[in-house]
Amino acid sequence: MMNAELKIEGLSCGHCVKAVENILGDLKGVKQYLVSLPDKATIEFDENTIKIEQIKQSINDSEIYKAL
Repeated sequence: MMNAELKIEGLSCGHCVKAVENILGDLKGVKQYLVSLPDKATIEFDENTIKIEQIKQSINDSEIYKAL
């Protein structure tokens, strides 16, 4: 298991947090996550199933948020 902390640009409210949580919850290989205001996501994932670049891309594909 790997842990990563991402900066998420565009988080401004509880609805935004829930939207990013929904994205992360749908990803195979993401085991745990905590998204918090103003701009942070802490993620535990199985690097044999999903790469951090794929997680970032999934968030960025929403076109509302940007994962750094």
